Amino acid sequence: MNLKKLSLIALVSVSVAPNIHALSNPLNEAIIAHQGIGKVEKLITESNVEINNDNSVNKMTALHWAARRGTVQEVQLLLQYGANSKLETTNGNTALDLAKERLEQEQSKQGKKRKKSEIEQTKAIVLLLTDDMLVAKVTI
Repeated sequence: MNLKKLSLIALVSVSVAPNIHALSNPLNEAIIAHQGIGKVEKLITESNVEINNDNSVNKMTALHWAARRGTVQEVQLLLQYGANSKLETTNGNTALDLAKERLEQEQSKQGKKRKKSEIEQTKAIVLLLTDDMLVAKVTI
């Protein structure tokens, strides 16, 4: 194999691999691909998908992905069906940590075409996850 082909293969595998691992189950895939709340709920209720299932590479669950890229409705639905907000990724991040990181990024980009509604939605996600973490601490 020549050097150009090898370089191209390495480049493709580096840029594609994280997405392959992120889409390790249909629930994660539905959230990442923004397939909508209806699809997410259908997967939870009809497909026997384990809501707290993570992938073996980064330990991200559907709740982690919803906190990072999803909607407040998805986060709310996942929590309603028993998603565990205390689970951590391989980097030690909870869904709340990822939502806070997302909020910081959105606020820093506010002047760069970031919609105020997106920031408000992420604030709502942070509040939902904070409330869930507080309830979990009280019930333990």
